Amino acid sequence: MALQIDPKKARKRIDEFLEQIDSLLDKRYNEGEDEKRSMSTKIDNFAEVAFSEGKEKKNSLHPSVRVATLGEKSPGRKQEDYEESLKRKRRHLEAWKEQIELEEGMSSIDNERGTRYKDVGKEISGINEELPLYANDLEQSLEELRSDHLLASAMITGRVIDHTLDQIKSSQNLGGPKEVLDHLEEKGIVDSREGQITDAIKSYRNVYTHEIGKNPDISEALIILLGCAKLLHNIQEAGETREYDLA
Repeated sequence: MALQIDPKKARKRIDEFLEQIDSLLDKRYNEGEDEKRSMSTKIDNFAEVAFSEGKEKKNSLHPSVRVATLGEKSPGRKQEDYEESLKRKRRHLEAWKEQIELEEGMSSIDNERGTRYKDVGKEISGINEELPLYANDLEQSLEELRSDHLLASAMITGRVIDHTLDQIKSSQNLGGPKEVLDHLEEKGIVDSREGQITDAIKSYRNVYTHEIGKNPDISEALIILLGCAKLLHNIQEAGETREYDLA
């Protein structure tokens, strides 16, 4: 990556976009759609001006495949698409910011990444006693992450995500992943406003299991791993591991 503007100005602009995204996530799609569209144009322009490979970065913000839908989308689907679009932009902006800091050779990045690894390790150790098989796979995923084997890390974590969702679905006689997430929200195990767990599940299932040639960056691999570990930790804290046939 070659940065074409002052790094401090680039980081400041990214932080402004991230704050705007957080604000938009507090709104309904019909309240925030116009502002989101305007912001998207500004982010596209920023990418092209700030980075030598700006066109590629701009294109990465937009899904490469759009699934056609018949008829008018429901308000619920529109809200889901609105939030997913914002969260996708947030993931990319966070990755760009990290790339800028890495290019500058800032030692704080190593400290930040180390802290994030510790956060993941803490979540994993918290489930080790009750869910040792799951913890073992997540520890393998973390080792792959430390070795910069990002896709391998995401795939190992994804195996845990799929198995966990399948067990919950089967034990509770639920439909697809959306019904499982709705059930977990009702139980207070998943907080949709937090986004960490749902981001992990959607990023893995919607992108890396279906789109050929897609590889996660460090931020996305961490999101997937931490979100999965947090999901299992929350299930355990809620005392539902046996209810869901996980233990």
